[in-house]
Amino acid sequence: MGKDSRSRICIVSRCAWTFHNFRLGLAQALARRPDTLVIGAGVDLSPYADRIEAAGIPFTRLRGRVHGQNPFQILLFAMDLLRLYRESKP
Repeated sequence: MGKDSRSRICIVSRCAWTFHNFRLGLAQALARRPDTLVIGAGVDLSPYADRIEAAGIPFTRLRGRVHGQNPFQILLFAMDLLRLYRESKP
């Protein structure tokens, strides 16, 4: 993520669709603050991840599935989330 001195806020949602429809307004309001860097994250559902990025919010695509309870998919999601937190240090 680099040596950015701004505060970092990670807004995580299960998928890009829920982020776009329920968290995008909050992310944009927080991103307007000059001292804050907002990072969105979730499972990619086209075209919503692209719409989030077009709105000015960096979106990290996490592996996993939106539906189902496959333990392997849940593990992939958790590993990606842990990596995101380690890299961004929110």
